Amino acid sequence: MDTNICTIQGCQFPVYNKTHAVCQRHYNRWITNGSFGLKRRPNGTGNLRKDGYITIYVNGKTKLLHRHIMEVHLGRTLARLEYVHHKDHDKSNNALDNLEVMPASEHSPHHNTKHKNGLRTCTHCLQILPAVRFYKMGKYRTGTCIPCNLAYQKARRQKISR
Repeated sequence: MDTNICTIQGCQFPVYNKTHAVCQRHYNRWITNGSFGLKRRPNGTGNLRKDGYITIYVNGKTKLLHRHIMEVHLGRTLARLEYVHHKDHDKSNNALDNLEVMPASEHSPHHNTKHKNGLRTCTHCLQILPAVRFYKMGKYRTGTCIPCNLAYQKARRQKISR
């Protein structure tokens, strides 16, 4: 048996910790869980994410609860570009009558209601301007208007030249 290979059955990675003769992956599991094996959470357990969405653990995978509820209701897996919209905008209200499936093109206008008709707010001067007045980087527009971006670039060049 090669002493430079992890001693866990089926693992072919090089030894990371010579005391335990295991690879880095199994050593990290031992540090985290107290055992070299992978501990799976039981089905149905979940968490509340920082952004307010509830996740649930199903068949070895973490899923968003509102998507899982809709998939069970429809009896099929949702496509990647199918969004599940909360009608009352409460991310923790996952009642079936509060959820609806819609394509991305219909979902986006529900949440981008701050400015209509292509208006945006500059993150620097806070002016509301048409989107075409914003600095373009590649094919995307940044959050700053062209005058603010030019002033920033000028100040940056002066700082670098000193």
